[in-house]
Amino acid sequence: MRPPQFFMSPDTALAPTADDYLVFNGNADHNEKVAQERWQAKPSLKDPSTLDLTNVSGVPGGRWGYPTDGARIPGKGASYQEDFTGVPFGMEINVDGEIRLDAKSGRQRIYGGVWFDGVQIAEGGITELLDLKDWQGWPVAGGERWWGTKIFNEALRQERVAAPAGARAVWIVRDPAKADLVRKYFARENFEFEVRVDVREDLKNE
Repeated sequence: MRPPQFFMSPDTALAPTADDYLVFNGNADHNEKVAQERWQAKPSLKDPSTLDLTNVSGVPGGRWGYPTDGARIPGKGASYQEDFTGVPFGMEINVDGEIRLDAKSGRQRIYGGVWFDGVQIAEGGITELLDLKDWQGWPVAGGERWWGTKIFNEALRQERVAAPAGARAVWIVRDPAKADLVRKYFARENFEFEVRVDVREDLKNE
């Protein structure tokens, strides 16, 4: 089966095949199940079924949905993401994707575009599309040749869809040392991108 390049390289993307859509829909089904289970375990989170395919205020082309670009596997970072966004892990925001009907399930899913973990309104009324980073053991200093390109491309894709939507892509990083490492790498690449340290007081006691 050909890898789903439709998502991986937007500048040289090939049209997805029927096999690709089977993978995409399987990912969405998995992520929906994860989100529902986590909401049932923690009802204080937003009900993902009420968010699915709804528009994101202030972000043209932005919608909540179950990611089709990969299966989300809950780990330590899942609770961190939920505590910040109030949304169950497995439900995310898509910008610039296309809604299509999955004929097999009869469900509408979002294909393509770029996914974010959450959204907030910053000072001055600027909409920020958020990606929460609770990195464990990665990235590491001196390993830029292995992680630099991956991180750079991820940030570039997010910036490219956020700016035309009138929003700002922001990474919220839990570990200050890792945030500083990524900032320095972006600076060496002459790439301006907002990498912010999470300064919530409750994290200091964990």
